[in-house]
Amino acid sequence: MVNEMALMHSALWCSAVGLMAWSASALLGVGFLIQDRNLRTGHFGVLFQALPSVSALGTWGRRWMLVGHAALGAALVFWWPAAWGWAEVMALAWWCWSAWVIGEDLGAGWRGRRSVARALVGFAQLAVLVVAWSLSAL
Repeated sequence: MVNEMALMHSALWCSAVGLMAWSASALLGVGFLIQDRNLRTGHFGVLFQALPSVSALGTWGRRWMLVGHAALGAALVFWWPAAWGWAEVMALAWWCWSAWVIGEDLGAGWRGRRSVARALVGFAQLAVLVVAWSLSAL
């Protein structure tokens, strides 16, 4: 029999890694939008010079999103033996939605603002899910 406490700890660690990776992806997405706006408007000030290029921000944001998606998927797998409630079902629904977004991003070749906007929406949904789950645990 599998030690349930070990599975729970693994799920929590994977969740923490996933949340940190999605947070990094969201920050890189905001940087991407700032750089994109600076390029479109022709403002090449201090902020433009301080941030990396748009392509680097997009690439690293996508990579962190993939790491976060894989970590949160592993957390769901580790959490599977535990009792499932509404929060876990919503997390699984969010994971499926984010898989679709990543698939569209990689498969259809969507790049740029549309891809970053979807990643930011996914991060916002994840943040709401975490807050709702935290409040329900009180």
